Amino acid sequence: MGGKKKSLIFLIVLLILFSCSVLGVNDILNVKIDKSTYKPNETITVSGELYASGGAIQGVNVTITLDNTTYYVATDSNGEFTKTLAAPSQGITM
Repeated sequence: MGGKKKSLIFLIVLLILFSCSVLGVNDILNVKIDKSTYKPNETITVSGELYASGGAIQGVNVTITLDNTTYYVATDSNGEFTKTLAAPSQGITM
């Protein structure tokens, strides 16, 4: 498996681990990226939402790690978050 794919898979695994450690049984975390292929240093937009049966969950810190760099973002009043990061110098293909 190439380094590009490993980096993106690592990012997704971290988001899944985040969801398992914070979410309750009825909580839902949706995460998406804006496309599947990124050129070197191209902007990646990671976004998502966190909610439960009672509505949005605000103020939760989300940690995203990509290519040994960690980024932080908190959910807003709608339970949503968006973070832009730079693709690694080798790019990423999903």
